Amino acid sequence: MKITVQNLDKEFNKIEKGLPKTIVENYDTMVNVLIPLYKEDKEIKETVDLYILKINEFVNSKTGASKHIKSEKKKTPVKKTKVNKPVQKKVTVKKDKEPKQYKDYVKNRVEDVPEEVKLFKRYINLHNKKITKRNLLLIHKTLEKLAIAKKIRKSSEYADLLMQIDKDIVSTYNENRTDSIDFIVPEKLLMKLAMIVEDTKERFSISYIKRFINLLGNNTKEKSEALIKLIKAALANGKIKESDPYIKHIHAIKSKLQHYISNNTSIAIETPVLRGLEKISGVKKKPVEIPKRGAISFDNVNQLESNPIGFTGKWKTLLGNPNKNSRLKIMAWGTGGSGKSSMALLFIYYLAKTFNKKIAFVVGEEDITGTFKEKVERLKISHPNLHAYKALNDVPYNEYDWVVIDSITTLDIPAKKLWELYGKHPKVSFINIHHALKDGDNFKGDSDYQHDIDVEIKVWFDEKAKKHFAQCVKNRWCGNHEIIEVF
Repeated sequence: MKITVQNLDKEFNKIEKGLPKTIVENYDTMVNVLIPLYKEDKEIKETVDLYILKINEFVNSKTGASKHIKSEKKKTPVKKTKVNKPVQKKVTVKKDKEPKQYKDYVKNRVEDVPEEVKLFKRYINLHNKKITKRNLLLIHKTLEKLAIAKKIRKSSEYADLLMQIDKDIVSTYNENRTDSIDFIVPEKLLMKLAMIVEDTKERFSISYIKRFINLLGNNTKEKSEALIKLIKAALANGKIKESDPYIKHIHAIKSKLQHYISNNTSIAIETPVLRGLEKISGVKKKPVEIPKRGAISFDNVNQLESNPIGFTGKWKTLLGNPNKNSRLKIMAWGTGGSGKSSMALLFIYYLAKTFNKKIAFVVGEEDITGTFKEKVERLKISHPNLHAYKALNDVPYNEYDWVVIDSITTLDIPAKKLWELYGKHPKVSFINIHHALKDGDNFKGDSDYQHDIDVEIKVWFDEKAKKHFAQCVKNRWCGNHEIIEVF
């Protein structure tokens, strides 16, 4: 039986049972609103034709499967004379029922549902509900953000629909004076969007890969058993077929889960494999958190993620890539005119400009309005996050990310005083500048200054090259000790 525009009203009751929810919900709109205008509007005609097409696809898929099942006529039993026989107990052997095969009516199973379709779903979920203006504003802002990030483009096949949605949201928002709105999506638009949403869904394999990644570092036996049960059922009933492009990953995940359940050990997975799964699914595993108190297992230590600050260029060469959350203590020394103060200024300018860090520079051995000012102008350093102080005690440490002390030698600050500063301000990073001995081979002062330092840098001026250079003498974050040209 083929459903047409002409017989839809008569035949719908016969086929309604079992139809997808979206088709049933939109039946009244079709018959009473859109079909009467079928010949008058091109867009309405396209919407109705799409609706009829979906019904026929569904009906044909059901009737096609049922043609193979023929009912057999009962044969009239032949009467036979009764013969008394000893009664024997029948032993019935139960056969395992084959799982009913899953019928997927979704046209497009995708790795990642397009941003446009996700937005369509959010929008039609507001239909026929009491909402606030904020609900509309959130969708409008999401649409703008996606457009700015170029995740939604004008060349998108859904561009016209996105414009209709935004137009409807803006007009509804502006026309309603009260915050409470009884929101109704325009009928034609609702039908088109609902069809697209129903026809575009995530692959089951991707869904299970995402669930597996979220288990890592946060796993229990119960969660693993629940997931492996779902995977086994999906493989048995055809939700995930052997032709699925990610079937190898699914079998690998199944094996990992079975091993975990049997041996009660952590799920071990190689970093390249994990990155591959994350790339496929678009989701990253939940990070392992370090407890405030108590111990953390070595299994979880191995799963802790590094979070490098992201230094680039010569500063990465010199300093490596420390952890973003680490507090750094840097010691820089050199002879007079070597460029140690200039190096510190160039580095803090980089921190302020690139990472928006706030930095205090204690000018202990220069006149702020004299040689220090000339140095800043020569190096073209200017940023609102950089502040100069004449005295160490004037610095409000809790307002800054970094503090530069120039110099430890001139201000005559003992190592013990520095340790006290480190203890009082555990979130502040320090750059301590020291003078060098006349031969330039070491800094002035005792070795106590080197204790508890993360990075020690030697700075010098090369007479032949007429350039200033720097090299790490000690560095916890890199071991190459490469020489860089400061300026």
